[in-house]
Amino acid sequence: MRHTSDHLEEGVDVGEQTLPTACSSVSRAGHGDLLRFSKILDLSHDLLILAECSNGRIVDGNRTACTRLGYEYDQLTRLHLDRILSSRVMERVRGMLTLQGAEFAEITGELITSFGEGIPGEIVLQRMLREDACYLAVVIRDSGRLMRVQEDKLRLEQQLLEARRMETIITFAGGLAHDFNNLLQIVSGNIQILGLKNRDANLKRHIQAIEQATLTASQLVQRLRTISRKGERSKHLVHLNDVIREVLRLRKQHIPEKVVVDLQLDSSLPGILADGVHMEQLFFNLLQNALDALDGQGRIHVATCLQELSSEDAHAYGDLKPGPYVRFSFADTGQGMVEEVRTRIFEPFFTTKKAGEGTGLGLSTVYAIVRDHEGHVTCRSVPGQGTTFRFLFPAVPEAAVPQEHRGMDSQA
Repeated sequence: MRHTSDHLEEGVDVGEQTLPTACSSVSRAGHGDLLRFSKILDLSHDLLILAECSNGRIVDGNRTACTRLGYEYDQLTRLHLDRILSSRVMERVRGMLTLQGAEFAEITGELITSFGEGIPGEIVLQRMLREDACYLAVVIRDSGRLMRVQEDKLRLEQQLLEARRMETIITFAGGLAHDFNNLLQIVSGNIQILGLKNRDANLKRHIQAIEQATLTASQLVQRLRTISRKGERSKHLVHLNDVIREVLRLRKQHIPEKVVVDLQLDSSLPGILADGVHMEQLFFNLLQNALDALDGQGRIHVATCLQELSSEDAHAYGDLKPGPYVRFSFADTGQGMVEEVRTRIFEPFFTTKKAGEGTGLGLSTVYAIVRDHEGHVTCRSVPGQGTTFRFLFPAVPEAAVPQEHRGMDSQA
C-alpha cells in the first residue's frame, strides 16, 4: 500500500487481522498518517482500499488490491468505488458514505476486476473520521483464495500420507526379499549338491526344473531389493532422450505393427544425474505396461521438455525444490484404469493380471527409481481412454557435473 497508517495497534496480524480492531486504530489517524505503513499492508493477502466519503474516489490501495483487480496503482487511485464493487455492494456502501449511515458493516459480495471478472469475497466496511475528513476503508478477503489454500493443504496432507504408506510397503518388501533370499540360498545350495551326486537322467530333469525355478525366484528377489534400496548405485550424467531411443530400438521387434509410437523429444534437453541402467528399466517397464494395456493396437506418446519450477510450483508437488527439471511424459490409449486401481498401481505385488501373468513389480520398480533420483511421478487414467504418466527429474547442466561423471551414456 502506498499510503497507510503508522499507528496500527501492537499485536495486530495484518494477514489475519481482526478487521474492526485494525480499522478502529486507523480511524484515529488522518489521511496523512495513513500514507506511511505501505510495506506492512502490502504483505497482506487481503485487498485493502481507502476511499473518500465525499465522492467515493479511491485514494489508496495495497499491492494485493492492484494485482487482483488488474490495475496499476496510479490507475486504481483514479477510480471510484462503483468501478470495483458490484451494484449490490454499492447499495450498502452509498449509505455508509454519508455521516448518517452505519460506521461498520460486514457483507459478502463481488469485486469487479479491470477485465470484468467477478471475485467473490467477504467484505468489511469501516467509516473513519478525522476532523473534517471522512474515509471509507474497504477490506476484502478473497473467498476463492481461501478455498485454494485449504485445497492445497488437503492435497499436501494426502501426498504425505501416500508417501508414508508407500515407504511402509517398500520397507516391508525389502525385509521380505532379504528373508526370502536367505531361504533361496539354502535351496539352491542343496539342489546343486543333489545334482552332482545323482546320476539318474530322469531325476536330473526334475532337479534342473527346480534350479530354473530357483533362478527365477532369485531374479524376483533382486527386483524386490532394487525397490527397497535407495541411492546405493553410482550416478552419472544421463540424457533421457538417448535412453528412450535405445530402449525403443531394442524392443522394436516386440512392438505390434498396429501400435504407433509417437516421439516428441526436446533436442536441447539437459541431462540428469542418474543410474543409466535404472532409467532404462523405468522406460522398459512403462513400455511393457502400455503394450499390455493396448492389447495389440493403439498409440503411445512419449514427450520430453525442460520445465522450470518456481517456489510456488515446487510447493504444489510437495517434495520438490525450485529449479529446472526434465519433464518426461508417457501416455497410451489403452483401456485405462478405475480410480481404485490407479491409487494402488505403485504398490509392490499389486496387479490386475491373472495369476501367473505378472509379478506386480513393474510400476513399483518405476516408483522406487523415481524416489531414488529425487524425482516426482503422477499418473492420470480414464477408463476406456488411456493412461498418462508424468515424471520430473532434477535437470543438471553439464558444466555442473564433476568430470568423472561426464561422458557416460545411458549404459552407465
